[in-house]
Amino acid sequence: MYRALKDAGKNVQKIELSGEDHYLSHGPTRLQALKATIDFVNKNI
Repeated sequence: MYRALKDAGKNVQKIELSGEDHYLSHGPTRLQALKATIDFVNKNI
């Protein structure tokens, strides 16, 4: 999905969360993902 959006010229950022699962089970990486989401929304809306 990242590559398709990037190729389409969309503003997209990819973050990799080492050792994390799809449920964001680990607090530090969950916080990292949420901060990235908030930053993206604030920048693009």
